Amino acid sequence: MWTQMKARLGRIMPGGVKRLLRRSRAAAIRRRNRGREAGEIFTEIYQHNRWGGEQGAFHSGSGSTAEHADRYARAVSAFLRERNLQRVADLGCGDFRVGSQLVAEGFDYTGIDVVESLIASHRARHGGEHVRFERLDITRDALPEADVCLIRQVLQHLSNQQIAQVLHNTRGYRYVIVTEHFPAAHALRSRNQDKPCGEDVRIYDGSGVFLDAPPFNRPVSRVLLEVPSGDYLMHEGEYIRTFVLENETPQAATQSARAADAAGF
Repeated sequence: MWTQMKARLGRIMPGGVKRLLRRSRAAAIRRRNRGREAGEIFTEIYQHNRWGGEQGAFHSGSGSTAEHADRYARAVSAFLRERNLQRVADLGCGDFRVGSQLVAEGFDYTGIDVVESLIASHRARHGGEHVRFERLDITRDALPEADVCLIRQVLQHLSNQQIAQVLHNTRGYRYVIVTEHFPAAHALRSRNQDKPCGEDVRIYDGSGVFLDAPPFNRPVSRVLLEVPSGDYLMHEGEYIRTFVLENETPQAATQSARAADAAGF
């Protein structure tokens, strides 16, 4: 009921007032979450349905709706088949609405999340020979082997330090497919503004996660999909982009390290 009331208020509220309230709420969330562990934060988000959904059900927000999930799953599946990749690690699998579509396409799937109750539920309901779920902190725990890892609208909820840790922790995957929600072009104020871990995102600050910009400086090898965000958070014109990062193969990484040593770096 409260979720429906908030949605109705959002439709009739003037844009300027809505943006002011959302910035104020984001500031309060950041004060509360500063210094807290990711597991505690995201467990609380799901317990209180802060990303929507019915009480008692796991819900990862509008980014997992059928419209977004369908196009995303088609784009990722096409990329995997193009390169004959089979094993997928989904970092921050959330409510599994998106991951389930990849499972339906026949890929070997490992869903990873930091929320223990969510992982336990998925294991009981969806686990099988080619579908596994693991409770891990993607910033620091050893990750399972796979041909490719997916990070779908996860980094936007982390601090810059945590994002850097995730990028380091995923260096063993040949391909890392990232999806992020970006601000409208006219509302962009800065790239990669830092924030504490939490359900809020940088779009409230006119920012976003741009991995090809400082402090991350990771080149994007390919854009797989770019779509309008639909229900925008702050300004019309926001968009969701799915893109590919490529890590060096172990052999190439060893050669690069030797070359750097020889050059005195």
